[in-house]
Amino acid sequence: MSNFSNIEWLRADLGAARDMLRSARAYRDPLAILQYKCRIEAIEADLEAALNEKSETATATIFFGGRPLVGSRGVDILFASKALELFQQVLLAQCAGDRSAMRDSALLMVTGFDRSSMSFQLEEEAAPGMMATGLADSLDQLSQTLALCAGPGDEWRAMLARVDEGLYSMLQEWFVFLDSADASVRIIQRMRDCDLSREGVALARERLSHASR
Repeated sequence: MSNFSNIEWLRADLGAARDMLRSARAYRDPLAILQYKCRIEAIEADLEAALNEKSETATATIFFGGRPLVGSRGVDILFASKALELFQQVLLAQCAGDRSAMRDSALLMVTGFDRSSMSFQLEEEAAPGMMATGLADSLDQLSQTLALCAGPGDEWRAMLARVDEGLYSMLQEWFVFLDSADASVRIIQRMRDCDLSREGVALARERLSHASR
């Protein structure tokens, strides 16, 4: 589970525990009150630790939506394999422009699939004891770049003017592929949540096709 997902889960759990504490107080149940107070303290401690965590290892959870989904049974294998391959290539292009990133080590591997949410868990392919590659920071930057491409406002113009040709080309290919497949995608990693709706994907494709370089 990404740190972002863990934080969201803990916040939801904390809200539920506080609701139960209010109910216990309404019923004047001292044992339940004590139980939920202890539960809240434990969750708050876990939440504080998660908020202060800054992992040096890159992890991400990618959710696919739209036409490539086969109902609630699965996701089209040709789409998923190509989408993940392109995401890796876009990340490599991002790393090429990040001096702090070790491009030769910028590889992700699929470590899990959640059928209920149609999401893939990705983790950095790093050997134990290996020095930090900077991939987590590059992944943060890439998520911001993707969000700006598909988001409101005009910030995307200045951002696209700054990226190098290699990354620009891969961004074009990524959004053309997603748009042609009528797909949406959501990427969660560390503290960032990048939600690319169908409309956002189509908008990003158009912007990348017509932006002046």
